[in-house]
Amino acid sequence: MEGELKFLEAERDTLVTASRTKERTDESIATSTVITQDQIRRMGARTLSDALRIVPGIGITQTEFGIGAIDVRGVRTSFSDKVLMLLNGHPLDQDMANPGSTWVYDDLAVDTIKRIEVVRGSASALYGANAMMAVINIITQDAKDTHGVRASAGYGNYDTQQYRLSAGQQFDNGEAVVHFNYRGTNGLPRNAGGTQRAVTGPESRYDLEWQLGYEGFKLDGRYIGKRLDPYVSPFDLNAVTQNSQYDNYFLRLSRDWTVREDLSLSTQLYYDSFDSSYTGTAGAGSRLNPLIASWGGGSNDSRTGGEVQANYRVSRNNSLIGGVALAREAYDNPSYRQTVPYNPDFNIKATSSDMSRTRWSVYLQDMWEVWHSLHLSLGARYDHYSDFGGTFNPRMGFNWEFVRDYSLKFSYGTAYRAPVLGEMDPYTNVLAIGNPNLDPEREQTFETGLVAHPLRGLTTQAVYFHSRIADMIDAVRYCPAPGACPKSEVFPNFKRYENQGTLVTDGVEWEGRYDFQGADHGSYLLANYTYQNPLLNGQTAPDVPHSRVNLIANWRFDRHWNGFANLLYNGAVAGDSSVSPASPDLGSYALLNLSVLNQGQLVNGLDMGLTVYNLLGKQYADPGDFSVPGRIFYGHMSLRF
Repeated sequence: MEGELKFLEAERDTLVTASRTKERTDESIATSTVITQDQIRRMGARTLSDALRIVPGIGITQTEFGIGAIDVRGVRTSFSDKVLMLLNGHPLDQDMANPGSTWVYDDLAVDTIKRIEVVRGSASALYGANAMMAVINIITQDAKDTHGVRASAGYGNYDTQQYRLSAGQQFDNGEAVVHFNYRGTNGLPRNAGGTQRAVTGPESRYDLEWQLGYEGFKLDGRYIGKRLDPYVSPFDLNAVTQNSQYDNYFLRLSRDWTVREDLSLSTQLYYDSFDSSYTGTAGAGSRLNPLIASWGGGSNDSRTGGEVQANYRVSRNNSLIGGVALAREAYDNPSYRQTVPYNPDFNIKATSSDMSRTRWSVYLQDMWEVWHSLHLSLGARYDHYSDFGGTFNPRMGFNWEFVRDYSLKFSYGTAYRAPVLGEMDPYTNVLAIGNPNLDPEREQTFETGLVAHPLRGLTTQAVYFHSRIADMIDAVRYCPAPGACPKSEVFPNFKRYENQGTLVTDGVEWEGRYDFQGADHGSYLLANYTYQNPLLNGQTAPDVPHSRVNLIANWRFDRHWNGFANLLYNGAVAGDSSVSPASPDLGSYALLNLSVLNQGQLVNGLDMGLTVYNLLGKQYADPGDFSVPGRIFYGHMSLRF
């Protein structure tokens, strides 16, 4: 058991996402957090969003679309499009109608996750589009990790059910692993929270992942089919019925080649697909009461591409990482319709021609160990799109252990968010008109921090950050000609995507962790605090708190029993006056979550856990005044064969 605990500690000390090669977190120029499989299991997390809540600088809330929003360092959008999500290094921003990845990955089941690497700050120099505020790399279990058959099941409030079945095996010349997950829930009652509006309705999702290896080649991919029925419509109306269906998958063929001792190549070809469709009606209980509106639409999106990356060790202390990439993005069969019987001016049925674009990229990063205590990194990437042109993004930084166990780090970088094809489509949705002349959003971040190990078992880190995002893309009121736009209290005007607005955020992240030694090895205390001051066009940005605190105690009672407690504090949030109706200011709140885990006491390989979320039943709401569950119980068991 002692050896296993030391191995799990070592898992937290390395990462690959910060530089696209394996390195120690203490030597990286980036601010990062690694969440291991063991941490996920002990905290009783159900989904990816649950696990991310403990990361400094990150907040998780619900949006008007019934999906989770990931805010980072005070930057929050409905689609979390300033965050790049990866699955085993593969980008998941595959929706060409709307930016971001949270449509299907916000509630990803965690049972098959091996580790989550979260890197804050600009990273377009390595990953290209959308790597602005953070990169979240979800690394799943391979055949060696699975090694046999594993099954798990969970059940909680609102008829929430979760099932997983995995099988993996290594062979002399290859390996194979398959993971299947199912998750279903009835969602919150419509009247949850009294006067607050429930947004998370019934949901079901099927998730199949595979990794197949033979003679050095690897074929991996993932399919997710998700049906989501939120209670709030795209018009901010209480929907009588709303059905959203998302079908997302990718296939990737890759291989690593050793050219010589100091030079290796990584090659890959891939195909991504994202299909979306939605329908809905609003009537009694909506702001159109008692009249009825209906709507629907969708698109079929895809990305096809390839990449070659070279890792060259120039000397013992110097490494180069470079690569080229090519991709074609397609936005096919876009459609939108709406019917408002009481006013034919609002009746719309629109389609547009298929759209596509190509992108080619080249990047290079130079990593130097000047001497044992000083690590330098310098890199840049150029991406060229066939529609809006090119963008160049550098990154540089150092990590200097100026005194033993005390390190100073600094980094500067720029990043961008490319407009998706749906935002550039001028025909399909006339209430949110696309703009073919959009430019990419541009961001720059610098941060500096101190990492210290003052005592055995104690690690602490303090980071100051400053980020600026310009040319932000948003749908703003628009009318092609005076008097040409319908007026009403429900639809005040058409909207069109434009580059407008600047967001500046700065603040401090602090985190400390103490791991007990000796007989209490495996127990730890953790605390983190984030202060963030986001200003949108010079005014306090809505929907994000200035302060957020996590206090965590994990106690390993013996080799079978473990207890986990998490106190999460979120500061007050300013409402958004730019939407109609304006969302209210929200007060601060604190939540207490408890989890108990038993490992292998009854049957070898059988783990059983019980988690209570919001133990004290705190009533609160997410930005937009959307209801959040009260006290929730969730039981979980897993079995290794």
